[in-house]
Amino acid sequence: MIERLPIFFHSSALRVKFYTYLTSGGRPTAFEGSNMLKKLVTLSQEINGPEILVGAGVTPDNIADLDAQIHANEYHIGSGVRVNGDFSQPIDKNKIQFLKNSW
Repeated sequence: MIERLPIFFHSSALRVKFYTYLTSGGRPTAFEGSNMLKKLVTLSQEINGPEILVGAGVTPDNIADLDAQIHANEYHIGSGVRVNGDFSQPIDKNKIQFLKNSW
């Protein structure tokens, strides 16, 4: 039996079908929430549910370790590909190239 999962829906969500959920597993970072993320990914696959989009603190340097733990199909890398990890900075082309070469 899978333990109770911390997923909350706004009342309007009950009338809309969602295909993807961006989540860190209820923790500040995906690494901290990796156990819950793995459970969410497994449950979603078992029930043919929405895709789990793993995010929060995902970087080119840690995505392989996260994927080894979570086995998600999708990862969100926001500030992780920006210069100095800062959203106000442009995308770092070297980080993008690193991801392309690694995956």
